[in-house]
Amino acid sequence: MIAELVAEVGPLWHERHQAGLESRPRKRAVGAGAKHRLVFIDRLLATLVHLRHGATHDVLACWFGVDRSTITRAIGEDWYEEIRERQRKAHSSRRIASSTASHT
Repeated sequence: MIAELVAEVGPLWHERHQAGLESRPRKRAVGAGAKHRLVFIDRLLATLVHLRHGATHDVLACWFGVDRSTITRAIGEDWYEEIRERQRKAHSSRRIASSTASHT
């Protein structure tokens, strides 16, 4: 399941990230400056743990060895809502399947 999510969301995240880098006037070349301390897969995992278990940003920051603001930025990215919507759909389809199975 996580591999499917990475395959689906990864290219979208990368595309949006690149578009954001190229959309404004720059003092330095694209790619110059600070690098992400939290790579894409870690950003995705932090978001999933936050959604599933409600772990606070402080706890996630400690687990991933980054500052809390890095986790806050990662969880606040555009694809957060997409993941949350997928979670709602999966939960709702499981609920429907279990209620259908109990009535047969």
